[in-house]
Amino acid sequence: MSYEQAKEMARLRSAKKSRDGRNISPIPPIQNPERRASAWDSLKIFCEVYLSLTFNLAWSPGHLLLIAKLEDTIINGGQQAIAMPRGTGKSSLCEAAILWAVLTGRRKFAVLVGATSPMAAKLLANVRKTLEDNELLLADFPEVCYPIVRLQHIIGRCAGQHIDGKNTLITLKSEMLVLPTVEGSIASGAVIVCAGLETGQIRGLRHKLASGETIRPDVFLLDDPQTKSSALSLVECQRREEIVGSELLKLAGPTKKIAGLITCTVIRAGDLADRLLDRKLYPTLRGMRTKLFNSMPKSEKLWEQYRELRAESFLNGGKGEPATEFYRANQQAMDLGCEPTWPERFEEGQISAVQFGMDNYLDNAASFFAEFQNEPLTLDSSTFSVLLDEKGIAAKIQRGFKRGTAPQECERLALYVDCHDKLLYWLVLGYTSKFQAWVVDYGTWPQQKKGHFALADTKLTTLAMKHPGKGKDGALLAGVVELLDTLLAKSWRSDDLRIGSALVDSGYKPDIVHQAIRQSRYASLVMASKGRGIKAGDLPFSQYRHYPGDRAGAYWRIPARRAKNERPTVHIDVNTWKTKLMEMLACPMGDRGCLVLPEAKDGHRMLIEHILSESCKETIGNGRTVTEWKPRVGRPDNHWLDCLVGCLVGASMNGASTLDKVAPNQPKRRRITYANESKPVPALPPHGAPYPAEPITPVVSAKRKRGVSYIGY
Repeated sequence: MSYEQAKEMARLRSAKKSRDGRNISPIPPIQNPERRASAWDSLKIFCEVYLSLTFNLAWSPGHLLLIAKLEDTIINGGQQAIAMPRGTGKSSLCEAAILWAVLTGRRKFAVLVGATSPMAAKLLANVRKTLEDNELLLADFPEVCYPIVRLQHIIGRCAGQHIDGKNTLITLKSEMLVLPTVEGSIASGAVIVCAGLETGQIRGLRHKLASGETIRPDVFLLDDPQTKSSALSLVECQRREEIVGSELLKLAGPTKKIAGLITCTVIRAGDLADRLLDRKLYPTLRGMRTKLFNSMPKSEKLWEQYRELRAESFLNGGKGEPATEFYRANQQAMDLGCEPTWPERFEEGQISAVQFGMDNYLDNAASFFAEFQNEPLTLDSSTFSVLLDEKGIAAKIQRGFKRGTAPQECERLALYVDCHDKLLYWLVLGYTSKFQAWVVDYGTWPQQKKGHFALADTKLTTLAMKHPGKGKDGALLAGVVELLDTLLAKSWRSDDLRIGSALVDSGYKPDIVHQAIRQSRYASLVMASKGRGIKAGDLPFSQYRHYPGDRAGAYWRIPARRAKNERPTVHIDVNTWKTKLMEMLACPMGDRGCLVLPEAKDGHRMLIEHILSESCKETIGNGRTVTEWKPRVGRPDNHWLDCLVGCLVGASMNGASTLDKVAPNQPKRRRITYANESKPVPALPPHGAPYPAEPITPVVSAKRKRGVSYIGY
């Protein structure tokens, strides 16, 4: 035998040995068919038998209700959103439900979604670990667990594993688990993948089976869709809500309905979890909330004594032992009226579930009602940190307040015009010196016949159509002049109340706007405006250098210096004023700073859409916290929102007192002497030049005339 022949024979022997080593045939038989059969039709028994180390406490009524809902959703389809108190094991139950759904063949493609990608990966890792290390599952579900166990946690063995020459096609990755393809297994080739909600990369998931069939997800688990920080961010809440509605609920494709499980805990009023659980907003999710306490204890006096003892103990380096002894001595009286939903839930060093709940309540009442009761407290309107919705804004409609007529309480009127090529959006706001405000009227110019439209609509009656023969600039100029003259000449109440001030947006085409203001018959009442998004890292208006002739107020300023032929322009801190507008909309009717809407047949549908067209996020920079606003995805029209903001600024410019005044940074006037006559006079910057970073010290010119000093800047 030649060397080459011997080498080839050695290679064949090695290949056969390697192939035989990858062959995991035969699959062991089921050790306990009766036990497997009992768990096949019951998720509760499945958890008690195969996951007893995880579920080692007695079930609470909330757990049993959740198990029943999970079974129904997996077997019959549909979606279910469930809120349970923090730490009650809802995530573990849902992981068990996904495992049960796949092992019993009820679902073929499961998606595990977490608030973040690492959280989602942890869900998949928990499922994989259960399949690898659970001895009872290996004994009763060998067709699934045995091939996984034979890999011995070595992912590189997946590709070569086979059963008598038939590849198992098993996949074990950090983001995907494909169960082994085994003849006769009802779970053959089932897929479990994970994804983070924060990335939004959920759309279009699909998998091809060994048979060539392409499957799409038929069940998903969305576990705790928000983090603490995302729940406090309006932008994140709205973005994640859009992902859930437009992507997650549509994973199964155009003709199939996906089974979905959403487990969550409310962190604050109006957050993502709170909205998903609202059956009016999402009726198909069948939102369900469970509580730690069905009712609170009645003895407030005893619990107040307990709180003082506990606080004193912690201050002195203890662990609350005197408070626990006080509770032990008075437990019956202190428990009176309280009904815990899970009596077995309390921690080491505590006596009962009542003590556990009350400790959390005394530590942070707001967090307790949100995360343990799933009924967040309604926040003060003075602090805008809630999500306004259509219902909340519609509640500001005042019966008897007719649109187009200023109410008797109204002292003055302000107008704002938002300019675009096709249309002009306008709004008239009535107000008092204490900043009570009423939306008197609003509309477009030219007026539209449709009840609901968008600026991008091609069938609009546009400025160009109203002024044929003119170009875009000419039509815009004529439209602004015509609108100003029409609205400013109108009487808005029987006692001849008229608009006292008007602002026109000059951010789009400032030259045309300034020219239109000059041509208006009411030019003395009109001023151009320009919005600026002052961020946390930017210098606020209150810290700007003040120059002679500058005028400034609460988050607005009118620089005295401007470009040649440019009329005075008010610069607006739009981020702050949009936040103030939302505070006014959240303010209860009748309170100072409340914004009221007139009656309307359509419920102000378009106006509310414009108001809700932007989302916000709190940012921190340079020691300041600022709420920054930006357009929401899919909601481009925000023009009446801009009009409302502009009207509020117009009211502030004319004496309306804001809820929190900000005094402009105006340095004290210094006495000018002739001692510095010899200093050079700095040149005046050209028209339109930016303000210098440092103030220019006023100096006396060398020129004198009849005892008058000429001062240069």
